[in-house]
Amino acid sequence: MLKVGALVVLATVLAPQLRPAQPIVRLITLGKFHGGEAKVANGSSWLGLTPTDDGLQWRPMRIVTKTVKDECIDQEGQRTGVEVGVVGSRPLFLVQGLIPPKSPVKTCMYAPDGFTIPDDSEIEFPCHGVRGYGFRVIYRQVEYHGAVPVQLWLDRYEGKQLLFEWPNESLDPHNQLIWAGDLDGDGHMDLLMDLSEHYDVTQWTLFLSSGRRPGNFLEKVAVFRTIGC
Repeated sequence: MLKVGALVVLATVLAPQLRPAQPIVRLITLGKFHGGEAKVANGSSWLGLTPTDDGLQWRPMRIVTKTVKDECIDQEGQRTGVEVGVVGSRPLFLVQGLIPPKSPVKTCMYAPDGFTIPDDSEIEFPCHGVRGYGFRVIYRQVEYHGAVPVQLWLDRYEGKQLLFEWPNESLDPHNQLIWAGDLDGDGHMDLLMDLSEHYDVTQWTLFLSSGRRPGNFLEKVAVFRTIGC
């Protein structure tokens, strides 16, 4: 069992909960994207998890979008790209379909550039008041690419869950844990990860413990997928 204490950051935040009238959760980050990737309306209201002097806090935010040149595909005079920003401080990520409840929660781990779960290790991120998991990633050797992730497992004393499985044809897939904490206020660890199947693709994936199916620890609730050049 490997404890990664150096990456653990404790911060009290307001946890969101699912809206009864709006069960669909949406996820987005800031930046410049190809047209059609960032399906978000200019002026729309979102909730951003934002770094502050007291740690990460939930802040209501308004999206600002503008059309920009897509440097990967646009010809001279074309502007098919979209830049997504906000009014105010830059958040780690933004969600819709969640609202801040009364109960506080904690951020247990935050690695802005992503933390790669290594091969043949079970890792925990200890966090007072939040039930976590043992993380284990199964790797396989691929010619010209070395060891690539195949399966991501969560482990507790009451059982295991296969949380994610990369396609067989994956090309340098991502295995990046970005954020872990109790996002929905139920005392169980939720996750934000980059789990794409290709080196030029980013696939931020949000897992929540609330609303999980029997036998599962977490459920995938939202994905924001972007492609490079």
